[in-house]
Amino acid sequence: MKFHPSSLCPHPLLICIALLMAASSIASAQNLYDFGDWISYRDTRGVRSIDGGGQEIFFATSGGILSYHLLKNFWYDPMAVGYGLTEAVDLGDPVLLFLDTETGLLWVANRTEVLQFNLRQERWKRVEQHLWPQSERVVNFGAGGDHVYIETIPEYDYDRWVLNYKPLPHPLWQDDVTRYVGDRDHGGFMRDMNPAETEDIRWRGVRSMQPLVTAQLGHTTIAHPPAGFPTVTTPHGWLWQFDGNLIDPRLRPYPIMDWYLDSYNRFWTAQWGAGILKVNLMNTSSELIMQGPAGNDIRTILVTEDAIWMGGANNGDGLGISRADRSYKSWSFIENRDSQRIRTTEVNEIAEWQNLLWFATEDGLLSYDKKNKWGLYVVQDNLYHNRVTALEPVGDELWIGTEDGLCVMNAEIFRIDRIPQDGLEMYGVTDIVACGDSIYVGSPVGLFAAAKGSRAFVFGSLDPGLIAEEVSDISVFENEHWLVTERGVMKYDHTRRKSDSWLATVWMKHTHPTCVCAMEKYVWVGTKDDGFYRYKKGSNEWLNYNTADGLLSNHVQTIEQDGDDLLIGTDEGLTRFYWNRPSRNK
Repeated sequence: MKFHPSSLCPHPLLICIALLMAASSIASAQNLYDFGDWISYRDTRGVRSIDGGGQEIFFATSGGILSYHLLKNFWYDPMAVGYGLTEAVDLGDPVLLFLDTETGLLWVANRTEVLQFNLRQERWKRVEQHLWPQSERVVNFGAGGDHVYIETIPEYDYDRWVLNYKPLPHPLWQDDVTRYVGDRDHGGFMRDMNPAETEDIRWRGVRSMQPLVTAQLGHTTIAHPPAGFPTVTTPHGWLWQFDGNLIDPRLRPYPIMDWYLDSYNRFWTAQWGAGILKVNLMNTSSELIMQGPAGNDIRTILVTEDAIWMGGANNGDGLGISRADRSYKSWSFIENRDSQRIRTTEVNEIAEWQNLLWFATEDGLLSYDKKNKWGLYVVQDNLYHNRVTALEPVGDELWIGTEDGLCVMNAEIFRIDRIPQDGLEMYGVTDIVACGDSIYVGSPVGLFAAAKGSRAFVFGSLDPGLIAEEVSDISVFENEHWLVTERGVMKYDHTRRKSDSWLATVWMKHTHPTCVCAMEKYVWVGTKDDGFYRYKKGSNEWLNYNTADGLLSNHVQTIEQDGDDLLIGTDEGLTRFYWNRPSRNK
């Protein structure tokens, strides 16, 4: 039989159908979600750029975009990951933004991309990638006529002529400017070989850093040299300097990066490392706004009645333990310097017990009474090791896991007792949970169990398919406890004494599970490099969620339920996912 060459190729109609199906499957990642289903929080205290118009003002920060309604005096949810037309858009590390009120578009430049946010559609898109050389930095956005403009200069010149001369740049910054021009609606940027200076271009960036005059401040305060900044009455302990530096109570300076006067007699400043300063020019009073965690490594989350506490490997100057109120609008931080008892703010777990908060840190167990009174427990207080890895409140006892063994604290006198061990089995405790009448302990060699009130732990073999190996996390729902190892997930029914397991190589694309959160109908499993999975009980259905859906990072370190929200701690920040929206059928 002879074959015509065309018979070896699919029919054009079949090609069209296949392309439509592919496009549909790609688009579904974002079409399944409503605006607000995925909200992420990074450290946004590094503020670089401000622009506003109409009733809104926007801020480009190292953790994404912040926005504020000027008339309603209301902060919108932050945008670290934006809703795209087909998939989520990671905003990266924004360095400059520009609000074009005529087109309703917000233009954002990060280190390598030009992004565009449509305010009416509430959707993001990537307009350009790698438009300028890696050694250059975007310093200006402008718009006029039918065009939008971008200007870049070498990073070296930015450091030399802009940063070193804050608040007003040295004129030599203009000596090596490259300009790009594009369509005001769609971009399509090309290098402008003959840039002309026209008065109809509105600029934001280095070009807009011009001295203010008293008339611009509403004649309610004097414009002080060198940049015409007003007098500011700062929050308690802070100091405002007329060169734009903001000094904190520990005498640490935070330089001004940008400033903006809104139409409601308010002066806004971008302070690198300290957040946003909002000044009421009528009476010079001010408010300092800091949003997001004090460090983006989120390894543990505690949900309490009035707050969300979170911690991780965030130790050092300006980093620490973070607290957000239930609206996620007000944030506060705890640093090493806040108490002599705090040796480190690198936290492995947080628990609430006996009206105190407890922090398992890399150098001791901390207690906190919410009135800023701290306690510290170390080896001298009978801990096995100062590296505390796990906590579990059980009635009037607090179980404490350390690198060298298991301990328990009694509520009556806060005394620590060591759990006896004959060998190395209980070294390196990874997690502790109470289920039914038993205490379960994860360790590098597997799972151990003891009856409540007993101190005699025995080794519990894992389900067939999971060899004796490190148990990294355990979650309990009613009589079920779920645990994860590097090789997979296991469920143990405490009542029926029955276990089941799922290998990661079969169900999770060969990735490594890291954490687990069990609920009534679903079990959520975080992974090292593939986001997290939802297991639907009774159906053996596994569903994957990752950065294409709206997650900050595919490296998930902890998952906690907060009602209809999932709080997902990653190595790049916190993501809040509205998992239980009734209208979504996924």
